[in-house]
Amino acid sequence: GILTVHTIQEDYAVFAEWDGGFWQVAFAHVANRDADRATPLKGSSTTLKGGFQFGGGWDTNLYIGEHKSDLQPIDGMKYYGLDISWTSGPWTITAATSKTDLDIAAGALTTNSAAIRDRADYGIGVAYDLGGGAAVVAGVGRTDGLGGVAYDAAANGDSNTAADFGVTMKF
Repeated sequence: GILTVHTIQEDYAVFAEWDGGFWQVAFAHVANRDADRATPLKGSSTTLKGGFQFGGGWDTNLYIGEHKSDLQPIDGMKYYGLDISWTSGPWTITAATSKTDLDIAAGALTTNSAAIRDRADYGIGVAYDLGGGAAVVAGVGRTDGLGGVAYDAAANGDSNTAADFGVTMKF
C-alpha cells in the first residue's frame, strides 16, 4: 500500500492505494484555496479508483469522484471515468473516456448565453517503454467538458481536440 500526504498552507492532498495483485483500489482527496481572487474560493475533489488486470496484457480502471466548491454552479459536480489498456512487450495502448455531470445555467460562469450540460471526454494513447523507467508516449483526445479559458469553449458548445507527444520518466 501507498499513503501520500502533501500540504502547503491551506492546500493539501491525500492519496492512498492498495495493490491486491490482480486488483487495486485507490483514494485521492485534494483541497485548495484560490487566494488570488478578491473573494477567496475553496474547493476540493475526492476520487475513488478500482483497477483490475485480466491477463493477456489487459488492464482496466474505473473512477468516480465529486467536486466541492464555494462556486455554486460546480459545487457537487460528479465525474466518472473508465480506461482500458493492453500491453504487449514494450508497447501499451490505452483508451479512456470520462463523463462529468453538469447542469450549469446560461451565464452562471461566464457572460456567454449558452448553458453547459453533461459532457463526455475520450481519447487514445500509446506508450513505448524504453527501459529504466523512461517511455515515449503520445495521445490524442477530445473534450466537450469544461475546457478552454474560463469555460468559454464549453459554453459555446465547442469541442476541443488535444494531442501530446513526449517522454516520461519514473524514478
